[in-house]
Amino acid sequence: MTWLKEQVLHRWWRRYCNVRLNTVPAEAEGVLPAAMEHTSPAPTPYARLVRLSPVDTAPWEIVLTQDDILIGRRQDCDVIIPHASVSRAHVRMKWSKQGYVLFDLQSKTGTYVNGRRIGENLLKKGWVVRIGAAEFFVYEAYPHA
Repeated sequence: MTWLKEQVLHRWWRRYCNVRLNTVPAEAEGVLPAAMEHTSPAPTPYARLVRLSPVDTAPWEIVLTQDDILIGRRQDCDVIIPHASVSRAHVRMKWSKQGYVLFDLQSKTGTYVNGRRIGENLLKKGWVVRIGAAEFFVYEAYPHA
């Protein structure tokens, strides 16, 4: 996926799903640096969470492209889920050599992986993650070159 396509996709997700990942400063939007016009980065693997639960305020899909992602209800979170069951800063996801690790931030309603409450857990493809009342399925995906 080219840099420009990624930016368009992320702007669309940010607008419609309250997801703010890989944002571009307002003064730089729509401007592609000359050095990047004819080159595209090598494809890199990424994971994504796809919503299973009927919580309408949760995004349909969360694409994990950063090394450190904060999920919660607060406006300064990378992924915002404006639902009463989600804490202000509910969970943090960090990339490690083995994959993404999910850290519950002492939330009241908890974070669950495959129905088990966790404090810290490595995510695997096919697992189900519940953040408050919002439930997500873990997928791995690879961008097309």
